[in-house]
Amino acid sequence: MTRLIAVVVMTMVCASAGFAQEAARADGWVVLSIEEYRALRARAFPATPDPLPPPVDAVLTRVDYDLRVTPNGDTAAGQARLVIDVLKQGWVSVQVPPGLLVRDARIDGRPTALVEGNPARVLISRPGRSTLTLDVIVAVTSQGGAETLALPSSGSALSAVTLTVPKTGVDLSVGGGFIAERRDSAAESR
Repeated sequence: MTRLIAVVVMTMVCASAGFAQEAARADGWVVLSIEEYRALRARAFPATPDPLPPPVDAVLTRVDYDLRVTPNGDTAAGQARLVIDVLKQGWVSVQVPPGLLVRDARIDGRPTALVEGNPARVLISRPGRSTLTLDVIVAVTSQGGAETLALPSSGSALSAVTLTVPKTGVDLSVGGGFIAERRDSAAESR
């Protein structure tokens, strides 16, 4: 009988060992913490980086002067129109061309204040294209029978000057540019 009990016990032990060992499954579970999951997901699907900000806040695109020499010939008064392209969100400081005496400033027709400094600046609060109109006075110097009007250089690619002189038969020369058009009327040269 002890033999029979030993055979039964041995059979049961072998049977239970057989049940304890299950075949390996092809599908399974992996448990990760949330931080590990997010790190793996970020590596698998990297987010597109934010675009780099523009290298400058604003660009002076064009400067147009419309000036008239005063009858006494020592100054020229008129307007300077600066076309400014603002590339940044928020407030941007734009430099006014140095050497101009500015009497009034308007951005897109609305009055604006000049920020004091050397040179003066204006503040623009919105991105896009704006036109800064300045009422300016420029000195005219006389030397050796020649009158000279010197306009400041600017960072713009294009500059144009319309100059009206209250005389006829004026001999005009330009340094650093060219004369595109010239008109004489009965009382003035343009």
